[in-house]
Amino acid sequence: GIAGELTRFGDETRERVARLAPVLRDPVRSVRIAAARQLVDVEIAALGAEQAKDIARLMAEYRSSLEQNADLPEGATELALFEASQGRFDAADSALAQALKLSPRYLPALMNRADLYRAQGRDDLAEPLLRDALSAYPESADPLHALGLLYVRTGRARDSVALFRRAARLAPQDPAYRLVYAL
Repeated sequence: GIAGELTRFGDETRERVARLAPVLRDPVRSVRIAAARQLVDVEIAALGAEQAKDIARLMAEYRSSLEQNADLPEGATELALFEASQGRFDAADSALAQALKLSPRYLPALMNRADLYRAQGRDDLAEPLLRDALSAYPESADPLHALGLLYVRTGRARDSVALFRRAARLAPQDPAYRLVYAL
């Protein structure tokens, strides 16, 4: 989700950085961008000076490539996800606002903006977005489930049960929806 945190710099992260190190300076831009997508959650400050410099340059290049596609709701949403992964929540919100300006019913932008607000403790702003998403996509389990979770967080657990039940029925292949409904 958009409210993810930077990955702790453990063995798995070290291994991922080491595995991708040879392509950080690849002459082919698409190769570098693919590497950037795999490293957006890495805390640059935990790297050695040379790697930190390479990854910071790579992230700047990746951001630039995302900005080039931000004239489409999909591109603006992807830019928002990147900005949030880098801890720039105001920029993420602006990118999501742009996505919704381009396409007011674009479900990924609605859901991600609601998630961004949730992470900031602003359920008052998230709820109208989730209601809009549910209105636009009544057969989608995602807004049902997210709105149910919001109800639980805001002391309306009783009202969440029907939403969780509908989400579990609409997406029977998703065990998380069934588990939350059962709980």
